[in-house]
Amino acid sequence: RPVDESAYATVAALQQVIDESAAQEGEVLFITQRQLLTFGLIQNVPMVGGYDNVDLMEFAIMGYPPGLESFYSDLEHQRFKLIIAPYQSRVVSLEGSFAEESYSWYVYISKPLMKYYRVKAEFKDFDFLILEPIP
Repeated sequence: RPVDESAYATVAALQQVIDESAAQEGEVLFITQRQLLTFGLIQNVPMVGGYDNVDLMEFAIMGYPPGLESFYSDLEHQRFKLIIAPYQSRVVSLEGSFAEESYSWYVYISKPLMKYYRVKAEFKDFDFLILEPIP
C-alpha cells in the first residue's frame, strides 16, 4: 500500500507547533485526532480527558450543564495553550442529515470555542485546526 507522505508531513508539522509551544503554560487539548497520541505519533503531550469529539457532542445534544460549564470555564480561563479541533463551521444549515447535531455543536461548542481561541494553523486535507488562545 502506498505511503501518504502528506500525512507524515502533517504529523511532523503538528509536532513542531506543539514543541514550539513547550515553554508556554497550559495543556494541549486534542478534541480530534486523538489517535496520534494513542499510537505515539505525537510525543511529549499528556492526554487530556473529558473533551473529545464524542464527549462534547453528547454535552451539546443533551445541553448537559456540568460538562458545558466546565468546558466554558476552561476556555474562558484559557487552560489550553493549544487545541486540536475539527473545522468549526461558521454557518449552520438546519436541513439535511445531522442538522440538529450540527446546530447543537455550533451553538454549544463552536461559538464558545472561537470566542476565546483563534486559528493558528489549518490542515484542510486532514480536517483539523490548531487553535491558540486569543490574547
